[in-house]
Amino acid sequence: MNVLISFSYFLKLPSGCQRCSGTGCRCRCRTRAGLPAAEALAVTEDGRYAQAVREEQQIWLDKEVHAVPAFLFNEEYMVSGAQEAEAFVRFLNQIQEKEISRKEAS
Repeated sequence: MNVLISFSYFLKLPSGCQRCSGTGCRCRCRTRAGLPAAEALAVTEDGRYAQAVREEQQIWLDKEVHAVPAFLFNEEYMVSGAQEAEAFVRFLNQIQEKEISRKEAS
């Protein structure tokens, strides 16, 4: 599936657009994600990616991701929300320590 289309579902809604339910609003979101306007309209009208997006959303919901951004490392360790670079360094160091301990224990 086109990552831009999936990403567009998670973008902040345009000003004045409380729910992204109108065709124009959905097209603007997809265009902001980088999809050409004509394709954004076609995708909005025919819903060709709707099922794939729902399936992908469920995968992340099953992993307890309810906010963006969310970063998943090694399919196991997750950081939710925007973080400073130092927080990522600390987190990655912790992952490395856990992985080393796990290998030594086995």
